[in-house]
Amino acid sequence: MRAILKGRISLEGKKFLAETTGKVSILMNCYNGEKYVREALESVFAQTYKNFEVVFVDNCSTDRSAQIASEFGEKVKILKTPKNMSLCQARVFARPAIDGDYFCVLDVDDLILPTKIEKQVEILKSHSHVGAVYCDTVYFKDSGHESLAYGSRSMPSGNIFSLLLSNYFLSLETVLMRMSVLREKDLFFSDKYNVSSDMELFVKLSYHTEFYYLPEALAKWRFGHVTESISQYESFPKEYEQLIQDLSEKIPSFRTQYADEIQKLEGVINNMYGIAAWKKGDRLSAQKYFRRALLSGKKYYIPFLLSGFVGFSTYQKMRSVLRQV
Repeated sequence: MRAILKGRISLEGKKFLAETTGKVSILMNCYNGEKYVREALESVFAQTYKNFEVVFVDNCSTDRSAQIASEFGEKVKILKTPKNMSLCQARVFARPAIDGDYFCVLDVDDLILPTKIEKQVEILKSHSHVGAVYCDTVYFKDSGHESLAYGSRSMPSGNIFSLLLSNYFLSLETVLMRMSVLREKDLFFSDKYNVSSDMELFVKLSYHTEFYYLPEALAKWRFGHVTESISQYESFPKEYEQLIQDLSEKIPSFRTQYADEIQKLEGVINNMYGIAAWKKGDRLSAQKYFRRALLSGKKYYIPFLLSGFVGFSTYQKMRSVLRQV
């Protein structure tokens, strides 16, 4: 279905020029990914769509990652960073080497299924007003447990900017983008972001173009990407605040036109700050942040209530038990 949202995107109704070659650039950033890199590259080379290149960033790995990548031949362009960089800095480093008509990112511990690129390219070729297409993905563990990200849920297509802003739901490995839109709007990963760099890019891209949802699980996301550390919980909200600031500078009347969405995002921000404080044992600060989050929704009431009585580890155990009921 098409999402009917307030505000209109600046490229609405505009038709993008047809791509002449349809080459797909796949960016893979790798730091000591020897354990998974072969499997990830094999999933790329198993694609039914063959017009692709892999831009493989060797982020000063000390294992055999780059050697393994080199075994896949000329379709893999290996770039070695001059020093070990953050994830997003390494992606920015690779930007000049990306020359495809379409662009996507695959982390070295994730996978794509054989028809993903073919089906997504077909959507972009047949829907000239669409700048990006995403699909369902399989969350999986090495132990064999699997679950769908979206499953039977009805996911939106069309102008999804306000939805992404208030409740980010995309998974990086599922998205294929039209490079002509990224070039025209000078969009790419920004080194101002790291833990939320994909959100920053996709939210900004969705302001300028439509997204299309392909209701098939065509990728696999491996559990283990995210470590729920205190630094993560503090980095995410700081970068979300940066995103609000960036959008305020770029979009006229942003804070008034999208006030509801900003309030929901601020609830997420305060909740994350609250979790970080709770994990550090600072329950007074945690309650302060959770109280602010409550202004955005009642779903933050339980952590607000419990943080006044129990430690975070106890809360985690309680959540684990409830999930099994």
